[in-house]
Amino acid sequence: WLASFVLYGPTIAATDPWRGHTMEHKNDCFVEFSFDIAITTVTFIFAFLVPSFSISISNALLYLDIRHRTRSSRHDDQMSLRKDLRAARNLSIIAIVFLICWAPFVIGSLVETICTSCVNVDLLNFFTWLLWLNSSINPLMYAASNPRFRRHFQRLLRCPQIKRRVEPTESGVNSISSQIARK
Repeated sequence: WLASFVLYGPTIAATDPWRGHTMEHKNDCFVEFSFDIAITTVTFIFAFLVPSFSISISNALLYLDIRHRTRSSRHDDQMSLRKDLRAARNLSIIAIVFLICWAPFVIGSLVETICTSCVNVDLLNFFTWLLWLNSSINPLMYAASNPRFRRHFQRLLRCPQIKRRVEPTESGVNSISSQIARK
């Protein structure tokens, strides 16, 4: 996040002053640098390629380490190694889903910057929705992979049931109050 802030913050703040004019029309929602090849290329490299390779290499090294420990471990350590392997598998799945959801958008944006007429607008819109879909899928994947997270996520999604009951007031007139039933 820090790297993204360092990369995007100055770019967003300085694009207009650097050029001395705005490139976008008054009612456009595009960022100024979305069609600048230098900025898009640097963003592609440092905001997508480097993190993607880092995540992939880290997951591969983690898997190889677990596999090495599996071969050289005693029978007592097998339960711990199974948990480690399951965690590594879950991290790999999360990383693969991230790549599947983000790669089309980032590559499509880079291609669109190079050749505006080469990318279908509807396809780029689909890639944008795929990118946002990743944010929707992440909580579900974490809930599926971690029992503690799953319990808290289920508790968060449960809607409390509302019971209505009639309570007498001090004046003797009955009033209806809502009470949230806790399980």
